[in-house]
Amino acid sequence: MEVCNHVPKNLLPLATTKQRLIPFGLGSGLNRKSTSGRKKDDNGSHKRNGFIALPVNGPQENGQVLNGRSCENQDSTPGQDVCDHAFNGIDENCSNFAELEVKLCNLAVELEANTTDNAKLCARVLELKQQASCLAEELQKVLQERKEQEEKHMEQRAAVRQQLEVQIQTISVLVAEKHDLLTSLKHTQRAAEQKACEAQDLASRLHASHRHVVELEQSLATAASYHRHFEHLSMQLQKEKEECKIESNRLKKDREDLKQQTSELSERLKSKQQEAEIAQAQLLDVQRKLELSQLNIQQLSSHLGAADSTSQLQIAQEQVQNLELRLEQAEEVTRQLGVERDWLMQQLQESSANWQEHARHTTQQMTELVHEKDVSIARVEELKFSLAELQEQIVDLQTQQKMAAAEALVEQEISVEKSLQEQLKTTEAERDELLALYKLQVKRRLCQSRIDSVNFIRIESWLSIPVSEIKHLYTLQCSRLFWETNAETILGNFPNITISQKVVDGFG
Repeated sequence: MEVCNHVPKNLLPLATTKQRLIPFGLGSGLNRKSTSGRKKDDNGSHKRNGFIALPVNGPQENGQVLNGRSCENQDSTPGQDVCDHAFNGIDENCSNFAELEVKLCNLAVELEANTTDNAKLCARVLELKQQASCLAEELQKVLQERKEQEEKHMEQRAAVRQQLEVQIQTISVLVAEKHDLLTSLKHTQRAAEQKACEAQDLASRLHASHRHVVELEQSLATAASYHRHFEHLSMQLQKEKEECKIESNRLKKDREDLKQQTSELSERLKSKQQEAEIAQAQLLDVQRKLELSQLNIQQLSSHLGAADSTSQLQIAQEQVQNLELRLEQAEEVTRQLGVERDWLMQQLQESSANWQEHARHTTQQMTELVHEKDVSIARVEELKFSLAELQEQIVDLQTQQKMAAAEALVEQEISVEKSLQEQLKTTEAERDELLALYKLQVKRRLCQSRIDSVNFIRIESWLSIPVSEIKHLYTLQCSRLFWETNAETILGNFPNITISQKVVDGFG
């Protein structure tokens, strides 16, 4: 490890290129033997930092090279034996340096692995120290919480003691009340035995009367609801009847209006028909005149001469044109009169159909309303009769209730006695429960006080130790546990590790 620390860093890459390192002194001497002081020899060897890097061809090849050089210079240089002896010494040194180079490379690799492991271990030590500080803070928090819990326990003890005192006082009061209740109970039991038989008879009668009252109240409620419902229906029927009367009056007026309109339309239709007949008669007259004019034109054209014929012809043509215009006007008037007649007939048919439909609908509504009115009147009479019966029954029930009121007082006395007995039983049960709870709480408080005293002693012992010593003990305990569990594996995986004193101090 110490040798590896002093090896220069620029020689480590040479180990990967598989070259040998020899001391610079021997290389320089060899250069002085073989060449005249050159910095670079013939085989490509280099000088670096006091070492010469030779190619990895093996010591035999290097020896052969050197021997070759010696053989080449055998004829020219004197002292051949001296040179051979020097080259043999160089071969031995080269083999030793090759072994040292391999060891050096292995040591460098182990050094890197050891440095990484030491860094990891230092990081782990820092983490453990942080955990120890966190645990120490948690320990302080736990101690504070324990102090607070002890204070709370003391307060709870005082409160429980006060509660126990109050409960003891209440128990004494309840015992005194129990004696009073027992004495009053004896007196009430005697009176209750006498009135028990009477109360049973009255209770049976009262129960039957209650049932009858409930049934009558239900029937009365239904009758009242039916009465309200039919009153509402009668009001609606009256409103609808008035509306129907108004509607019938309106329909009568509409019918009269329609009759008047139909009479007017029929008169207009008759007048239009007369006008159409007159127009047709005029049309026939015009057609006859046209035919006569044409015959006259033909006769005049045959009898008269050319001059007279032209003048007569023009006059006749003008008459013909006037007659044609009158004919066209008469045809247009007849056509318009036919269209108006058709429209008036259609309006008359539609109005008569609407009036018939409306009259049929109103008559149907009137019949339905009359039927509903008869049914509602009959139902109202039935309800009035049932209401009178119910009122009579209510009067009977009121008399029965007055009689049952006295019986109810007796039952109330019996129920009061029963409630007093039940209260007495419940107070006795509560007293027994309170005594049992008191005993259990006393036992629990004794056990808790013992546990608290033991915990208090432990906490005082812990509080007597300073926090720095607790942290130191905790870190020592953690580091000891770590080395006990992991020392064998670390030493087995890295047999060449030598742990420095700083790392040991860090774990301590």
